[in-house]
Amino acid sequence: MSQIRTAIQEALQEQRERQHRLALQRTQATKLRLAWSKGITTLYKFLSLNPESREFTLDILRNFRVHFASPESFNDPFDCAPPVELGGALDDPAFRQELTEEMHRFMDAKGLTPREQELLRARGNVTIERLAEEVRAHTLHAVRATTRILCLSTTHQHPLMWSHYAARHTGICLHFQCDAGNVFGLAREVLYPPDRTPILIPISRQTAEELTERLVLTKADFWAYEHEYRVVALTDIDWGHTLNEHNCLKFSPHLLCGITLGMNTGNRDRNEILTLAAQRNPPIPVFQALQSRQRFWMDIVPLDI
Repeated sequence: MSQIRTAIQEALQEQRERQHRLALQRTQATKLRLAWSKGITTLYKFLSLNPESREFTLDILRNFRVHFASPESFNDPFDCAPPVELGGALDDPAFRQELTEEMHRFMDAKGLTPREQELLRARGNVTIERLAEEVRAHTLHAVRATTRILCLSTTHQHPLMWSHYAARHTGICLHFQCDAGNVFGLAREVLYPPDRTPILIPISRQTAEELTERLVLTKADFWAYEHEYRVVALTDIDWGHTLNEHNCLKFSPHLLCGITLGMNTGNRDRNEILTLAAQRNPPIPVFQALQSRQRFWMDIVPLDI
């Protein structure tokens, strides 16, 4: 009996420890604003079927891979481009010393030799006074060179989303299953503050999380209707997944859990989408966006395929 009692106690203790680990994971996920930690189970991607985008969009349905875009392609000039400011007064000797050390770290990060650094300082190309400007230029270049982003939304009904990203309602919207165990579960909520928060120099004036938010997870409040979540990838660091040479990522076919056709999707595109949806086993559910009769909005209804 004592052995059975001990076994039960050990099993219960293991269960409590597992629940504790899960609670810690959920707490961390909540801090990171991961979509699944907020109870979001589906994220949406609007896509065009215009001639220049059609094959790219259909490739997702044929080969089950999504494209991570460079911030250079974004339609918002403020996106991934925060201001950079000095975090103190230049007449403070202690702060100037901090900036001097930061300047050395900055030039080291650029891969400059001591001799090259000395020449730049002698020419006045890199000075304490110009440090914020230099860091901003270097940071924006680095973000555009190495950061790739998958932009998703929690809504597939907002008419402006269809207008902006699905070619005036002629495209489609894909539904992706979101949970802690798949790549879409890495999607993090975008913040929409009324004002821009600068990155402060020295960089140590903010945490790594604050830097991440200001660089890639903050947009102007006039974009708030998008309810955007982002999966952020780095091309030069292992982030748990691998993009191919075209910045595309394969995903399990079952994670594509629905397709919504736009109100103005043409017959040719409609037929091709329905055919591709039916080819998956099981078939991908397809929906139709329709004008609401009661308000300036859209209704989404299921289709038989």
